[in-house]
Amino acid sequence: MKTRRFTTNHIIPASVIMLLALAGCTGSSEGNERGYIIPTSLCGMAIDSDRYQAVFPVGDEIEILDFKTESGDGTTSPRATCTVAVDGTNAFSFSSTPSKTADDLDSFLLEENLGGDLKGTEQIVSGAYQIKASQQASAAYTACSSSRFEHSGMGFFAHVYWGGENRDHLVELIESYADLRMSQIAPDACDVS
Repeated sequence: MKTRRFTTNHIIPASVIMLLALAGCTGSSEGNERGYIIPTSLCGMAIDSDRYQAVFPVGDEIEILDFKTESGDGTTSPRATCTVAVDGTNAFSFSSTPSKTADDLDSFLLEENLGGDLKGTEQIVSGAYQIKASQQASAAYTACSSSRFEHSGMGFFAHVYWGGENRDHLVELIESYADLRMSQIAPDACDVS
């Protein structure tokens, strides 16, 4: 388990200090401002912080809990969960889960009991992924062409725990998250080529 905590009160690495200086950190949240810097790395992945900005709520302190197993060759296990909390309250989470039986997004959501927030949403296809999104959640699925572990596919889920108009952002984020996670997962766990 990797736990990262970002606050404006702790010792901060030099690279983050440079980012703070360039970004002009406010130090505390008042009104509709964030008192923390949106990280450039999230859940062990480099991210475009502008793309993720919409799902980070107002607050002073951010904490990132990242759960995945890393192997010696630089790849990670297919199963991973990452939760971002702001001021001690969950703001949003991402997860990736291999499937042994699902053959599409709907069967993955049913298998994992994740479809509640996505009822009545239309499915879209973007690149290698089947995607559904609501204002609070999004999911993506891609089939494995081969898997040493007999995975039929990989499912990805994002959930936002606070209100807002998040659907369009969640469509972009789940595809971005799925791409980044697939680049971390060993090809023999789920090859999509």
